Amino acid sequence: MAELAKKYGPLVHIQLGSFSGIVVANARLAKEVLKTQGQVFASRPDSFVTWAKHFAYYNEAEPDVRYSMGTAMPGPFLRNMRRLFAVELMAPKRIEFLKAIRRDETGAMVHGLLLEVKDGKHIVDLNAFITAMAMNVLTSMVIQKRYYAKNISPEIKKEAREFHRLLKMVINWAAYPFIQDFLPRL
Repeated sequence: MAELAKKYGPLVHIQLGSFSGIVVANARLAKEVLKTQGQVFASRPDSFVTWAKHFAYYNEAEPDVRYSMGTAMPGPFLRNMRRLFAVELMAPKRIEFLKAIRRDETGAMVHGLLLEVKDGKHIVDLNAFITAMAMNVLTSMVIQKRYYAKNISPEIKKEAREFHRLLKMVINWAAYPFIQDFLPRL
């Protein structure tokens, strides 16, 4: 991206088949595009709309509304969701309240790493530990459960396996490129 910015400037239009996008390589322009002109640039490719119908609550009576912040179409619903997210979930008081969860999960990760090293392992998959910590923080904050731990109870194990399976499926589906997004429309 830095090379594109050097050659073509801080704002570059790219066209991949029918998918049109811009690359912004300047902080001031990025703020303008994302904050000031957000509604003008906000859109979702058709494949995303198809994806959202499968993985988010979808109501045929309100086709432009997806009842999830991650899958909502630009508009009043998404604006309200963002406001709610900022005021309720990311408020300093709430962040302070959840500090204990973050501290406990970080401690659990360090403890797990120390156990791996004590067992004589010279190579440790740090990515797995950091991912597990981040997911445990998230699930602890949202549903008050730890799904990424070696010592979870048997009754939670089945639920955790199903959660892992669903999460992996959603991540794979979301990362999957839809070829129709890159082909010219007829």
